Amino acid sequence: MIKVMFICHGNICRSPMAEFIFKNIVKQLGLERDFYICSSATSTEEIINGIGRPVYPPARRELESHGIDCSGKQAVQLQKSDYDHYDWLLGMDSMNMKNMEKITGHQQGGKMVKLLSFTDDGGDIADPWYYGNFDKTYTDIVRGCEAFLNCLKIKGLI
Repeated sequence: MIKVMFICHGNICRSPMAEFIFKNIVKQLGLERDFYICSSATSTEEIINGIGRPVYPPARRELESHGIDCSGKQAVQLQKSDYDHYDWLLGMDSMNMKNMEKITGHQQGGKMVKLLSFTDDGGDIADPWYYGNFDKTYTDIVRGCEAFLNCLKIKGLI
């Protein structure tokens, strides 16, 4: 089983979108038994008194518009031990990657990479919390997830 964690700043927009988009993709391909997929935050901003906030409503609506349900998801924070527990830690942007390094104590590369690094053009997935374009975020995440899955196929991991 391949264990994948998607990571963003607050775990209420991009990383839960990536979690549920990737779950949907692998389910459609009949590969859900081959994966354990989740998401987390580099910050605790969306975790109040130990309870994580749910997926941000515009992100939830974007997922729902594509037939993807994310109900029950609450923000959680990345832990140092997650580095050893997961096969892939996929960040959404460069700042996420720096914060992931601080939390895990490991350098980028290997199993800790930006999601769009699997695409031809790389780059960051912009945070829709700030710019409001959740459909663009959805499209970028799908592109990254499909490229990641293709990479796993090329490596013979699935």
